[in-house]
Amino acid sequence: MRVLIIDLCFEKDSLHYEEFVRPVIDIIKSENIDIRVIHRKEINSEVLFWSEKVILCGTALKDDFYLENIEDFSWIESYEKPILGICAGGQLIAKIFGSKINLGTEIGMFKIEKVKDDLLIENVDISEVYLLHNNYFENPKGFEVLCKNIYPQLIKKKSIYCCLFHPEVRNKKLITNFVLNIN
Repeated sequence: MRVLIIDLCFEKDSLHYEEFVRPVIDIIKSENIDIRVIHRKEINSEVLFWSEKVILCGTALKDDFYLENIEDFSWIESYEKPILGICAGGQLIAKIFGSKINLGTEIGMFKIEKVKDDLLIENVDISEVYLLHNNYFENPKGFEVLCKNIYPQLIKKKSIYCCLFHPEVRNKKLITNFVLNIN
């Protein structure tokens, strides 16, 4: 299995890398998966072709530069392999598929409700999740809500997932499920 992890932080190798990207790498490494990590500015057709799955990581609260450069991610709409967007990554995917991104800050541990079963959240306790965002996505056309609180927290279309919470903090099995079980 070849997993591409994309760092959405404003600058490559920023301090935020250790908070948002490194934990995802550590979870996947425990599964002996072939991993390639690139910064959002390094995305190209060669690395996308190499990958079998893509994870778009989160960023810091004040870092929403990725939303200003949406054209750099137009490949998402036609990419036919599984994608998991975490927080900023989820917002980015939702926006590519026509969602409006709204202001709505949630920071800390929150209760959410599972609306629908899915392989991604099988055997994952998602009753309490860690949220750290200033923006949230609306549910784009064609996506279904899997989990929610006042906002959609986890949505899906085929094997494309937008996760507003940070599973790398408290719900690590979600990331493992994505890598091992989602095709």
